[in-house]
Amino acid sequence: MAERIIKHKWFWAWQDEKEEQWLEDMSEGGYHLVSPGFFGRYEFQKGQPQRVIYRLDYLAQNQNQEDYKQLFADAGWEHIGKFGGWQYFRKPAENQGESEIFTDVSSKIEKYRRVLIILVILTPIYLLPLNMQTILGRDPHWLMNTIFIFWSFILCIMSFSVIKLIQRIKALKNTLKQ
Repeated sequence: MAERIIKHKWFWAWQDEKEEQWLEDMSEGGYHLVSPGFFGRYEFQKGQPQRVIYRLDYLAQNQNQEDYKQLFADAGWEHIGKFGGWQYFRKPAENQGESEIFTDVSSKIEKYRRVLIILVILTPIYLLPLNMQTILGRDPHWLMNTIFIFWSFILCIMSFSVIKLIQRIKALKNTLKQ
């Protein structure tokens, strides 16, 4: 049985191209992605070093996944796995044909919009615990303060992610104008 290793590396939603490049570098070193996981956990299988192209897409949960995966398979992409809504695809670099899963900038913009929508929908859920003290009408307690700090941190990360995604969308739109 081939050796498997686990690597941990964190990427943000707007860093998908950086993540794709890292996965390609891993394959050139002989480590091929088996499955992505939670909190930046990646499982790789040791094999022959080869040039492989990795691409990521974001799929909303309500879309037909079988038709979606078949569309990519027909274009020569192998579906490796998923993490949340993120879908991981690869194909050998030697394959003829397109090395991008998005044939135009507008499609890439739509990918980032799908991620942005999910973050915006989740924001009110993350705001609720910040108001628990007001809702409960109690004096601050150490546990409540800890929860407040934790959720404030999560909300800051989500807000930062929303800003970075909006910037990424604007940058892509600017390339359309040129």
